[in-house]
Amino acid sequence: METIQKSKILNWKIGGDFETFLQDKQTKKIYTAEGIIKGTKNDPYHFDPENNYYATSLDCVLSEFNVEPCTSPGQYYLAIQKALKYIDSILPQNMEIATIPCSRMDYDQLVSETANLFGCSVSYNAWNLEPIHPIPTGDSLRSAGAHIHIGYDNHNSETSIELIKAMDLFLGIPSILIEPENERKQVGYGCAGNFRLQDYGGVEYRTLSSHFISTQELIEWMFRNTERAIQFINEERINEIINFGNEIQDIINNSNKELAKEFVERFNLEII
Repeated sequence: METIQKSKILNWKIGGDFETFLQDKQTKKIYTAEGIIKGTKNDPYHFDPENNYYATSLDCVLSEFNVEPCTSPGQYYLAIQKALKYIDSILPQNMEIATIPCSRMDYDQLVSETANLFGCSVSYNAWNLEPIHPIPTGDSLRSAGAHIHIGYDNHNSETSIELIKAMDLFLGIPSILIEPENERKQVGYGCAGNFRLQDYGGVEYRTLSSHFISTQELIEWMFRNTERAIQFINEERINEIINFGNEIQDIINNSNKELAKEFVERFNLEII
């Protein structure tokens, strides 16, 4: 068995950036967030003058927001709720937030260049370190993600990559059995091991959809199982899964529910 050399993850905090759709309250038609959500990827809008972490930006047709780094599930829930409440406060009266994995939109909402811009900086697959690129299909399918950020003191790429593999175990695999069936992976999103190293001193896990910010139970589940992944690394248990990379990728990328159930039982994974 291959042995992985790594350091412990110390003084960690968990933050995130999250994408949501906007929809009509009555008809449930999905509308572009253009002209409603302030900020861009390069120049986010900081809506809390006392806390620079909280910001919004337009991402394709989506509303995107960032939250402060947190140290407990309850704090994580409150941080996400704070951003969602701000976004809700600036929406037209007939519109609401939709925390769904993906949607096919009417073409009248996809006429701008921004609405047809997929992806920004490149992300990678932790299992083979190959780049992952969005796959525009030319149709109206758009995807929304819940991207978990983990910052820690003694950050290094080797430890961060192993953490992403552990997050596939504790979050990616159970997500297949938790979230509703959807087409998100058709456009290259939500794949196993999807990560970016971050300049702030940490790593971003990009596999989950925005379904996971739809309830307090799911938000706190995200935090708890990110913490379990951190503990898995700190207890030097990564070798327990290092040879299951193909199986883990098959579960997540192909929604292999039967194999997911086997891993849930074997590793006592949390399903809600």
